[in-house]
Amino acid sequence: MINFHSLSQRLYLAITSALIIFTGLIFFISTWVLKDKTERLYDNMMIAVSKNLDDKLYVKDDKLKIDMDYFSIDTLSDTHSEKIFYRIVAPNGDLLAGFDGLSLADKKGYPTVFYHTIYAGTELRAVQYTSKTPLGDALIVVAESNQGRHTTISGLRKQIAFAAVLICIGTLILVAFIVQKGLHPLSRLQKEIRMRSEANLDPIETDVPPEVEALVRSLNNLMARLQRSIKISHNFNSDLSHQLRTPLAEMKMQLAMYRRDFQIEKLNDVDRNITLMTRLTEQMLHYVKAQNSTVSNKYWSCLDLVEFCRNFCEKYAPMVFSQGQAIAFETKIESAVCRIDEALLESALLNLIENALKYGKSHQGEGEIVLKLTSGNDSLSLSVTDQGSGVCDQDLESMLERKVRLDRSKQGFGLGLAIVKQVAEMHGGQLVITNASPRGLCITLSGLKINQAPSTKPFECRLVQAE
Repeated sequence: MINFHSLSQRLYLAITSALIIFTGLIFFISTWVLKDKTERLYDNMMIAVSKNLDDKLYVKDDKLKIDMDYFSIDTLSDTHSEKIFYRIVAPNGDLLAGFDGLSLADKKGYPTVFYHTIYAGTELRAVQYTSKTPLGDALIVVAESNQGRHTTISGLRKQIAFAAVLICIGTLILVAFIVQKGLHPLSRLQKEIRMRSEANLDPIETDVPPEVEALVRSLNNLMARLQRSIKISHNFNSDLSHQLRTPLAEMKMQLAMYRRDFQIEKLNDVDRNITLMTRLTEQMLHYVKAQNSTVSNKYWSCLDLVEFCRNFCEKYAPMVFSQGQAIAFETKIESAVCRIDEALLESALLNLIENALKYGKSHQGEGEIVLKLTSGNDSLSLSVTDQGSGVCDQDLESMLERKVRLDRSKQGFGLGLAIVKQVAEMHGGQLVITNASPRGLCITLSGLKINQAPSTKPFECRLVQAE
């Protein structure tokens, strides 16, 4: 039974069908040509016999006579093992030789005319040849039964059919071999994939024809995405277990101490750890979401980035005030529409603000955190600058690694800048960290794509805590 889902069987069926149709067409054309050639051969033979008889005619004593002995008659009557009937009629209508009952043609043709007739119950193919003699036109009729030429044509058809069947069978065997060889790279690719373990997601290196290269590239891209997704899940589980272990152990120890000493007022420390774990959970979820851009695509929308930054500063100003600092938003852009993931971008900016509050506080009193939006070359840049002491040049690159904290005396998880870096790359940009002048640290999300050309208008919003 043919499996139409099998590529090899479908190829074999298609090629076999085309071959059978082509072979049948060639067979009918060949038999038609051979039949025409055979008919012409037999007709030319009868014309030759007629001319041979014409050469035997002569005039003597004002009478048309024929010089043909019995040997010649027997020879003419046994050509190709078929009986040849002939009739020679003198110009005056007398029978010179042959079979009187053999009918003449209904119409005359010069010098020959072919027609069909019946003699002695046998179907004949006849030719009537008009011979010019001094006494007038003599008629020479030569006829042959159709059985001989039909037998010849039938034999030729059988030979052609036999040869066609042999060629067709041989070609089908060759086609099966070619199809099997042609699909061998797919079988080898299937075997390599089947022999791989679940953990082996390395690119496929098997040599394949150009027609299969696109399939192999797609498989390699799929395995690369799977490997990245597995790595993200592994990192998330590792980070979550690592980061939650410390606050949970601390909470367990604190609860045991407070139960023993009845220090109910110190439960505020437990509340602080619970808040810390809540923020950690949010950080981890944002980190995973930022790494897996395919998950977050459905949350993207077109927003005015100027309005977004203004609302962000107003939303988190109380938190900045509570830490004894101020926050400012500066831009020369009136509006700039971008396609962004609002939740992820807000999380990234919040991480930068929290870092500025922890590490960027000025030693000369109240500091200020500046959020700045600039444009250039069809892209936008968002930067957060603090007034702290900055970072050593050798530490700038290491700050982007996961779980790296330069100041371990401060609370944190080492994921903030890793999240910001992923968010920047998701939005088609990159994260740049530089030391600000004259002091402080400047962290910039550069290269954010713009959907509409921004309109420029200087804008500055400084939020400070009321006296």
